[in-house]
Amino acid sequence: MEAFLFYVEDDSLIPNQRRMIGAWCAMAGLTHIMVDRTGTLRRTNGNVFAAIQDAVAAFPDHRWVFMSEKAERPLGEYKHPVSNVIYCVGSDTDGYQGMNLSGYTALRLSTPHRPDTEWYASTVVPIVIADRLLRL
Repeated sequence: MEAFLFYVEDDSLIPNQRRMIGAWCAMAGLTHIMVDRTGTLRRTNGNVFAAIQDAVAAFPDHRWVFMSEKAERPLGEYKHPVSNVIYCVGSDTDGYQGMNLSGYTALRLSTPHRPDTEWYASTVVPIVIADRLLRL
């Protein structure tokens, strides 16, 4: 399975973000996984988790790729795996809930005009998907 995980925020436009990111994932053949700390979606979808740690535990045989502005390695240098990979975008408010990313692949976006900056999930997801599709 190839998937993209993102957070549902308390103050986000949940249906709009979910549909938009879900559509991008579907176009790329990726499964859509969410961390929903609000508790509103957990009953309706088996790919919704209360915490990032729960999601990681549910898919132990997958490579987890965490997008982080603190990562040293840029996305452009990464060789995407063909299968068994889950790309993650942290919460817009608190990243990965304090999860230690050592031992996992961590990548950052780097663009010519903003080489070291934070990005919102709605910006990161399509960039990573496009990078994966163009370079696989």
